[in-house]
Amino acid sequence: MDTYWSKFAEAYVNDPFYWFQPKGVAVSVGNLPTIQKKLRELRRFEGRPWSKAQRAYTSALRRGRLYRPTKATARSRDYAAIARMNKRVFDTLAVAWITDQSIVQITEAGRQFLRSPKRDLPGFVHGQLRRYQFPNPSIGRMREDAGLFPYPTLLAVLTHFPDGIPSECYELFISRIRSPEGVAQAVRRVKRYVGLGTRDRRQLHKALKGLPVLRQGRIRVGTRRSSLLNTIHLNRSYMMALLKAPGLIVESGGRLFLEVGRHDEAEALVQAHLHDDCYIRFANQADWVAFYGQPGRRPTFEEALLYYRRRGEVRRSTEVFQRAKARKALPRDLQNLDESTFRELHVLEKTLEDFLEFNLDLLEGGLKFVDRQYPTSTGPLDILAKDSRGRWVVVELKRGRAADRVIGQLLRYRAFIVSERANGNERRVRGFVVAPEADRKVIEAARGAAGVPLEVFRFTVKGAAARLFPRRRR
Repeated sequence: MDTYWSKFAEAYVNDPFYWFQPKGVAVSVGNLPTIQKKLRELRRFEGRPWSKAQRAYTSALRRGRLYRPTKATARSRDYAAIARMNKRVFDTLAVAWITDQSIVQITEAGRQFLRSPKRDLPGFVHGQLRRYQFPNPSIGRMREDAGLFPYPTLLAVLTHFPDGIPSECYELFISRIRSPEGVAQAVRRVKRYVGLGTRDRRQLHKALKGLPVLRQGRIRVGTRRSSLLNTIHLNRSYMMALLKAPGLIVESGGRLFLEVGRHDEAEALVQAHLHDDCYIRFANQADWVAFYGQPGRRPTFEEALLYYRRRGEVRRSTEVFQRAKARKALPRDLQNLDESTFRELHVLEKTLEDFLEFNLDLLEGGLKFVDRQYPTSTGPLDILAKDSRGRWVVVELKRGRAADRVIGQLLRYRAFIVSERANGNERRVRGFVVAPEADRKVIEAARGAAGVPLEVFRFTVKGAAARLFPRRRR
């Protein structure tokens, strides 16, 4: 084995990062209808505590012949384990999740999945995988130096090889890619590996299998497994089944390749991904599911900027701003800003939200703060408050967003509070939009939300507040 591959083997075991998929029921094209049936059973338990629903849910699967226990898995604790294994599938596709309050919730993606006819299920998974990030909070293996979209990343590699690649290239190179910039290096290594003879390939595999498993960073590798290569190999079936589920990627005869006649489709997806997509480092599972659980939301630069601006993460939002500006992908309202001005705007927004938290009564007398960045099924709302009559008030900062978008988001947040905190009583929830300057388009958009109690304010950190859109009669 030459020096190049000797150094490769040494570096390989010093970094245990790989595309990990939690063990559970595999997501594959063949069992998508079964997963749909299992989700339909779970929907019966929506709104109930997960701890109390697990056994009943597994019993329902058994009655529906979606789970057949053996003597070894017929005990109560095994029923709970079966429920958790199915939950991992739902987490992967974001069709359902268990909230921070341990309540079963079906997402909008889950409702779309349930409505889909059998022939459309692979297309649904394709849409979800197009947005699926690794690492993500549902897996719990976050790393500062890693962030990518596995599905378009694998497609990006395969588009370089019309005749496919040896299947083991997944364990050796592809599953180790940690960012979009790593694709080019992986392609070079695959080309070099393909040029090796059988003897040299065996030597490389023998060397990798002979090196011990290491523990490093936050990702742990099982000590019972003989090598990192073997660890990835044993886990690959779950990730590869997921990546192949849409039908664009095929594995046969020991080779990975694109489905015949679909190379142009894969190439177009890769190019769109490289131009439009931005990995978003979500802080928690609630934020991740709020994004991934809504099929219409895309991981765009605008989405990333909004998320980081909302959380007050100046460094990350500035990094995204730089990348978006270089690709000419900035939202229209930010296109004329330089980096310094953008950073100042972000700090001003953060300061305004901080100030509002303690001075809500400047918007309206008697307004009391309840929570900030309150989690909802569509993402965290800025400020939740109550007015002097005990009604809920959803307060949303404009943050440079388009008028229709900020009003639309506010309406979604308000609908969540109506359902979850006001027992469905529409009259008990109001909505405030706060902008640092007068915005005619926001007022027009608010006026178009007929029958909804919305108000628009101009508010500055100096404490100057003015109602731009009068309250409706109550």
